[in-house]
Amino acid sequence: MSSDTHYPTPAEIDAIWTSAQAGDQAAVARILSLVEEEGPARTHLLALANPHVGKAHRIGISGPPGAGKSTLISALARELSTDGQMIGVVAVDPTSPRTGGALLGDRVRMGDLEQDDSIFIRSLATRGHGGGLSLAAGLVADQLDALGYNPLLLETVGVGQSEVEVVRKAHTVVVLLLPGAGDAVQLMKAGVMEIADVFVVNKADKDGARELAMLLEAEVHAATRRAGTWTPPVLLTTAFKGEGVAAVVDAIGRHREYLVTSGELRERSVSGVRLQLRQLVERELLDRLWKDETFGGVLTGVAEDVVEHRTDVGAAARDLAQRMQFPVPPPG
Repeated sequence: MSSDTHYPTPAEIDAIWTSAQAGDQAAVARILSLVEEEGPARTHLLALANPHVGKAHRIGISGPPGAGKSTLISALARELSTDGQMIGVVAVDPTSPRTGGALLGDRVRMGDLEQDDSIFIRSLATRGHGGGLSLAAGLVADQLDALGYNPLLLETVGVGQSEVEVVRKAHTVVVLLLPGAGDAVQLMKAGVMEIADVFVVNKADKDGARELAMLLEAEVHAATRRAGTWTPPVLLTTAFKGEGVAAVVDAIGRHREYLVTSGELRERSVSGVRLQLRQLVERELLDRLWKDETFGGVLTGVAEDVVEHRTDVGAAARDLAQRMQFPVPPPG
């Protein structure tokens, strides 16, 4: 960021927040940009949002590339917005290797939604974060939640072990699959199947769709479940035609009711905040570590010890970890 960049004062942030609460989408976009950055503006905005967070239902959309996640999200957003709700969409794009920013592929694919004032789309870059959702995604979702967007649709990148992290930042997880791509086997190996609350087989008009749905249903019923717990439904859609989307919305609504009545909604909310805290603390500690000149000197000395075979990297790493004693500064 250039040296002449204007950092808003607390009073200016308050004014932006007030405009965002009144429905100014430019102000909402500005708030989300400030939250993505690390600094006093983020801290101020988190404090402003905190009393209002917790109303939005967060829906994670996961699945392999090409399964039609963006198309389904567009269809879901249109279906949900007919009830007069303000819908928030957080689309996590792969990080551009050149700029470090989001490639904005999802934003392009959902371009038709941008004409609807009741739907707000934000694309985030993963910025090297291991999970499908970027580190900032939870904070962005909190701001949209506090500003009255409900529900929130959170799209993840790709598929793999890291996608399991989604379940701890979303209340309802929809796993999307495509017939004939071998994705079910890949998902089973990665453990992604275990996080699903709703399964959706997209492009139901293609060969193999019903067979895949039957395979998923067999897997669901074979899983050992406690009495009274949620059984993930398996649904068929052709999202680009809007077919089957209403059934997905209904399943999400039923899962929300289950979470509330079972008490699991609070459990998932606490789990999501716990993960968010862990990520932010890790970022804070690492930033302090690499900026500490004394530790930099120690690091060089230990590296020399490893090169000279006076210790090994495992023992050296444990020793360095024991030296990390960072005092927690007072707030403000």
